[in-house]
Amino acid sequence: MQQRPKVRWLAIIMGGVCGAVLTLGLIPLLARLLVGGWVTTWESFLGVVMAVFAFSCFFGGLVAGLWARSAGGTHGAWAGICLVAIYLVTNLAMGYGTDIMGLLLDLIIAIPLGALGGLVGARIRQTRA
Repeated sequence: MQQRPKVRWLAIIMGGVCGAVLTLGLIPLLARLLVGGWVTTWESFLGVVMAVFAFSCFFGGLVAGLWARSAGGTHGAWAGICLVAIYLVTNLAMGYGTDIMGLLLDLIIAIPLGALGGLVGARIRQTRA
């Protein structure tokens, strides 16, 4: 019987936190740079936010995969879920509600991109070792 790889929760939490910090840093920076440029409507700014969120999910999965050393896809997917949970708690604490469709969209984006980042991170870790 094959043994399952150990889940490293610290790697998952670090991936989620790194993704959240990256998002919180990039959104104001891009908003400052793009205001008055091609971001003139709410819909175009929402596109920038979704692109930053997708990149942050990938980066959080990458960090989780690097820290985990094995089963990078699993750790990256969990890091994406952790990132969505951080956003959900932040939105609820700030008084913004969230709807089910927005939460499902976030999960649909976060899980595959986090898993992809985790696979890349685990592959980088294997080639460096």
